[in-house]
Amino acid sequence: MPLLVDASAAPLSAKRVCCAAHNDNAHPHWLALPGTIWASGLAEQCATVCHRVQALLRLLAPAPLAVNCVGLSRGGIAALSLAQALGALPRRQLRLRLCLFDPVPGNWYCDPCKLTVARQCADCSSSLNLDKVLAVYPHEKLPLIACHGPLLAKYPSRCVVEEDATLGCHQAALMWGARKHLTKELSIQGMISFERIYSFLKNAGSPTGKVPSFLSSKEIASDEDLERKVLRHFNSELARMAESRLTRRRFAFSAASRRAIIMRHGGKARFLNLHHQQLTRRLAQGQSGMGGGALPADGYAPTLEEGERELMLAIQKDNRCSVHDIACELVWVICAAGVLLCIVGAAVATTV
Repeated sequence: MPLLVDASAAPLSAKRVCCAAHNDNAHPHWLALPGTIWASGLAEQCATVCHRVQALLRLLAPAPLAVNCVGLSRGGIAALSLAQALGALPRRQLRLRLCLFDPVPGNWYCDPCKLTVARQCADCSSSLNLDKVLAVYPHEKLPLIACHGPLLAKYPSRCVVEEDATLGCHQAALMWGARKHLTKELSIQGMISFERIYSFLKNAGSPTGKVPSFLSSKEIASDEDLERKVLRHFNSELARMAESRLTRRRFAFSAASRRAIIMRHGGKARFLNLHHQQLTRRLAQGQSGMGGGALPADGYAPTLEEGERELMLAIQKDNRCSVHDIACELVWVICAAGVLLCIVGAAVATTV
């Protein structure tokens, strides 16, 4: 799974240096499996990125360094591990921004001994330079046996954090663009996800350049055209999904609360998610309104209609203990007991 790191000197008009790392654990033998399944073996790769960052700091001193990091799936876990590894550097030297797309560690967070990667990378609250985090979580879940429970980490109090739910299912939510033979639904999900990541990098100062070549067309010739296209997709998807009153839940591991649930509420809602809300507000500013004047300049209708929610897709956090939490704890206890019995059995067998 990809991890992209862009390090650039600040201010943005100054000399820029970029580097990239890749967390795909692409070893030519079976030893790659632990990294692919459980995101293990990140320490070495994070150390490589840290070494490059230190070299850039020496090269560009005394100018501060801005590091923008995008991680998908296990790459999101790698980005959190990198935040911990770089956390001791002061903000006057380094500003770190993370874009996490469905970070899943592939193992259980319910680990009191902190042996799993999920538990080890979940707490970034001690980082001195973590400036901004965008964490996006598709609302459709994979089977429980896939161990694809996403992770909501804990961040410093001064860090600007935006956590949002979106359309799609894990990596399928990014399948758009140069790929062929995609359904209309996957194409819409991919365009929405692409615009979110593209805007994050652009606003963070990464050299995104012009609209990518596979996007360029008569309909999409600029960033604003892309935003308007995405907004139309949001509105159409919201109208389509409002016909269903089915509520769906995707459970997640949370370091800042007892549990977290990625909700897909049934029925009507004003916006699909936070991304839809922000995009509507941004494009409505300075205009009479979107959709025939239904919205004022700030992007909001005056009041919610009866039975209408603000967001259809949302992340809920609380400290209540659920059946899911109890099941996770039981799985951990059973696994720990099994390992202990194996160790005791092996010790007894060697002494007999």
